[in-house]
Amino acid sequence: MLQRLIASPKFWMSVPIALLTMSVIMWGTATWIAVSDDASYAIEKDYYQKGLDWDLHLAQQKANADLGWQLVQTIHRSKRGADNHLVEVELLDAQGKALTGASIHLEAFHVAHSKFPQEVDFKPIAASDSNGQQSRFKATLRLQPAGQWEWRWVVHRDDELFTLKRRTLVQ
Repeated sequence: MLQRLIASPKFWMSVPIALLTMSVIMWGTATWIAVSDDASYAIEKDYYQKGLDWDLHLAQQKANADLGWQLVQTIHRSKRGADNHLVEVELLDAQGKALTGASIHLEAFHVAHSKFPQEVDFKPIAASDSNGQQSRFKATLRLQPAGQWEWRWVVHRDDELFTLKRRTLVQ
């Protein structure tokens, strides 16, 4: 029976058709994944340029270590909505003293749903030091769903740049 099937010209005519059909199905699936709004399918933004700039990244990591700055974050669930969280940040120098006069930017995304990152600039909290400079900042983020979030901080102060990448568990 099998030998008769293989010897049949109709069998060999159907092999290329079956292969082409499978190829079209695979291309269609790949295209659907690429254009879908499913947040679990994501590509690192500017990944090629980041690869080219790897030496700059390493130099920035060294600059971060030399500065020794620390970013202390506190997350509070906002009363305005179940998904909103108030994030407070304090910037400290290498000796643990408050740093003033900085601007703080954050890019945050859920690790399992990284297609739609949130970006926010933190605003200074009214309390300030004796010179009128703020060392604590706040912003409201929609941190839904709960789970592991990646936080990419960028801090500018005068001519200094500090970056920090941190994973945070949001409940």
